Formats: sequence, structure tokens, C-alpha cells
Amino acid sequence: EIWTITAADVHPPIYYWYLKILTAPFHYSLLAAQIASILPYLFILIFGGIQIKKYFNEKTAILFMVMFFCFPFAMSYSVEVRMYSLASACVFACAVFAYRFWLEHGRWKDMTGLVVSGVLAAYSHYFAFVSICMIYGLLLFAIAASKDSLLIKKWLLSVVISIILYAP
Repeated sequence: EIWTITAADVHPPIYYWYLKILTAPFHYSLLAAQIASILPYLFILIFGGIQIKKYFNEKTAILFMVMFFCFPFAMSYSVEVRMYSLASACVFACAVFAYRFWLEHGRWKDMTGLVVSGVLAAYSHYFAFVSICMIYGLLLFAIAASKDSLLIKKWLLSVVISIILYAP
């Protein structure tokens, strides 16, 4: 029913699938739905902390985690059953993979993460789709400045794959 309902709705379907999968074992309780809203923010804290520590240092990672934890939007949307936390996590992951894609010269692992997280973000909220387009644009700007033709080809391939996956 999710595909049928979301075809007539204004929101993309990924959040509804995510919520259904996470709340089903708990008989679709409100508490389970609220926990499902908190999990993407925990993902941002943990994934972000790991990535920042890897590319910068431990102090910067801890500072990121503390500051992110204090953001008011995370506090309010973590208790509301809405798709914003999932969309934020997917956009954040896409931004991290875009940075890694550029920094590590287009490793396939980073390209895959870029495409998957970007498509999931686009399917989680329309504003997340806009953010993903901006990330791809900024990535192209960075790649064009480096004049790496192989990286531009990989970027173009990731765009084409993303469009194909988002088209349905």
C-alpha cells in the first residue's frame, strides 16, 4: 500500500518504508516511531564523528559531535515522527561521500556511497533532493578546478546512475 498511497501524496516513499520496517516488530507503537526518528541523528553523530576523526583529528570530531547534539532542530525533530531526521542523515552521508569522492580521487566505494545516499535522500524528501543537487554541483565545481578528466567522468557516471535510479 505504501507505493499506492505515496503516489498520491506529496512526500517520497523511503521514510514510510523505513518507519514500517523499524516499527513493525513493536506493533507500530508511537515510542518505536519516535526511536526511529532519533536513529538517523545518532547515525549523523557516529558516522560524522568517525569521518571527521579520520580526515581531521579527534578533537575536531568530538567538537562536531557535541555541537551537533546541541542543535535545536535535532532536539525537536528527534521526538516528532517526521521524515526530516532520515532526510538529514541521507544528505549528510551524501555530503561526506562527495567529500571523500573528491579527496580520494573517485574511489568506487565513495562513488557508490555518493549515489546510494543521494538517491535515498532524494526519495526521503523533496528538499533533500534539492540539497543533493547542490552537493553534486559543488562537487563538480571542485572537480573542474582540479582538471582531473577521469574524476569528471566518474562524477558524470554517478549523476547518470542517480538520475536513472531516481526516475521512477
